[in-house]
Amino acid sequence: MTPLHSIADRPRWVLGLGLLCSVGLVVAGLFHPGTALRAYLVGWLFWLSFPIGATVLLLIHALTGGRWGEAVRPVLAPVALTMPLAALASLPVLIGAHAIYGWSEPEELRSAVVHFYMNVPGFIARSVVVLVLWSLLALLAARRRPSPLIAGIGLIVYGVTVSFSVTDWAMSVQEKWFSTLFPAIIAISQILAAIGLATLFHPADEDGESTGDLAGLLIAGLLGVTYLGFMQAIVMWAGNVPEKVAWYLPRIAGGWRVVLILAFGLGAALPFLALIMEPVRQSPFWTRLAAFAVLVGLMLHTLWLVAPTFVDVPAWLLALAVAAPGLLWLGALGLALPFRAEKPASPMEARHG
Repeated sequence: MTPLHSIADRPRWVLGLGLLCSVGLVVAGLFHPGTALRAYLVGWLFWLSFPIGATVLLLIHALTGGRWGEAVRPVLAPVALTMPLAALASLPVLIGAHAIYGWSEPEELRSAVVHFYMNVPGFIARSVVVLVLWSLLALLAARRRPSPLIAGIGLIVYGVTVSFSVTDWAMSVQEKWFSTLFPAIIAISQILAAIGLATLFHPADEDGESTGDLAGLLIAGLLGVTYLGFMQAIVMWAGNVPEKVAWYLPRIAGGWRVVLILAFGLGAALPFLALIMEPVRQSPFWTRLAAFAVLVGLMLHTLWLVAPTFVDVPAWLLALAVAAPGLLWLGALGLALPFRAEKPASPMEARHG
């Protein structure tokens, strides 16, 4: 029995906690709607990573094959099928865009060169197109394994749309700031989130081979996110452009400095140092523990990337906004898409890339 069985066995408890957190978030929104919406954006962006990341992993496996994909498909498929729910969860962000993004103010639109692109109707239209495409890709990848050609096209679609979506949803919260590496950081973080979830919930194999494969994928994802994050910081700091450097100033001061240290230390450095040791990679328990640390680190990293711009959002509201959609998503996953205890294919049955 894996941890996902526990969620499938008690989905109503998880949904109940999610509804309780959601009520608290709604009550906060009645008094401070803009603040609550900004907090909700952060939580939604984090939990969106799992269904779209699972979809991308399924497409990658359809293209390359391999033992690792056979082992985690029973986890990734139901997670990917929640992508339409994640798309519906974007409604507060789309409806309340004017309260979240500074560029939506008329006076800003008149003075900005990019006002033809950054406007609320265009933002909503692009978001709907992206979320519909991602939902279709998820349904295609999860219900049956697509052909390599279809999987390749799907990955190209994701690569293009993730750039637009990250620019709209996350990067534009900070006015006059832009980074070409930022969409790549978010994209790899989404894939890493799905790898971490699959590692945490996949059925342990007897020989530990798929566990070792997933540990290797965790290492690769950690290196990708960390490398791109450092490169972005070095390039912007060396460029010494005030608008670029200003993005980092609140993120390396006060409590956000602590969040950054925890995200890197707990969510990247510690799991990496553990996973490079072969006994850890071959142990389902320790690999799952490392995956859990990675997921906690990704949550802190998402907070650090987006939330410091919202100086009016208190920490307790951010915690509530992360918990509410997450618990509802986990409860829906356990209720509507229970874990299917499928045995991973044997090495002879799995296709190797």
